[in-house]
Amino acid sequence: IPELAEEYVQFLLQGRQTRPDFGKNFPAKLFTTDKTWDQLILGQHTKRSVDLLIDWVEHGTAFAKGTKGFFAPGYPALFYGPPGTGKSLTAGLIGKECGLNVFSVDASRVVSKYIGETEKNLVHLFERMKLENARQEKKPILFFDEADVLFSRRTEVKDAKDKWANMETSVLLPLIEEYGGLVIVATNLERNLDGAMDRRFQLKIKFPTLSYNERIKVWAAGLPPAFSYPSSEAPAQLARYKLSPASIVNVLKGGCIQAHKRGDFIVRGKDLEYYIHTEFAKSGLTPTWDSPSAKTNGSIVH
Repeated sequence: IPELAEEYVQFLLQGRQTRPDFGKNFPAKLFTTDKTWDQLILGQHTKRSVDLLIDWVEHGTAFAKGTKGFFAPGYPALFYGPPGTGKSLTAGLIGKECGLNVFSVDASRVVSKYIGETEKNLVHLFERMKLENARQEKKPILFFDEADVLFSRRTEVKDAKDKWANMETSVLLPLIEEYGGLVIVATNLERNLDGAMDRRFQLKIKFPTLSYNERIKVWAAGLPPAFSYPSSEAPAQLARYKLSPASIVNVLKGGCIQAHKRGDFIVRGKDLEYYIHTEFAKSGLTPTWDSPSAKTNGSIVH
């Protein structure tokens, strides 16, 4: 039975055009965020590179028209770095700032165990996005998260499986170049990507583990307005734990729940301690303490 995508249902019933939804079988979904740039702490070099990416999004269409024939269309970018360092959030915030839809590609729904089906799915993805491009002057952002499965390094051909795996990468690379809009590829392990991708990316942006001073900013900015720490020194003490921004957010969420339950909305060390240990345990690690200025016994603020 044919099914209408939600965007067309809303148009027919309410007479308004909603954000596009290509149906439950489409391998990319709209990605939105309610966070702001103030809640994302990036290193100076990373932030500068992200600003350059925003420049292209805002001026790329006019630039492409004025320089047609001189440069390849599009502006593919690679985000790489450890998990939880802000790659996905950055993609969402770029779209939010520039007023563009961000489509996050689910690689598991693109890759098929059947020979030749992955290539068909990739072509279908980009062809469908071209239809969306016709609806607006600025092209939507395509975001490939955890892209290792699609952009894996090509290997020596030893059997049919290797041949088709290499062909998937060969099909995908020109599709990205021809898209004309911003394509962001994110990975935790840059070395796993195919070497041919290097020259295809206009920008390669590293999202490194944050420094001690940068972690202080994450702890300070991570509390909702109604909550507070017992002292102004708390963020500096908590930042000694070598946690990623995403892990810090998880810890603060748990701590805020305890403070909310208690009713005083003051997030104390005892509220956070269990969640800190839980975040390290997820990676099979024991808590790592960074003390850049003084020795400590490893206890957290109370």
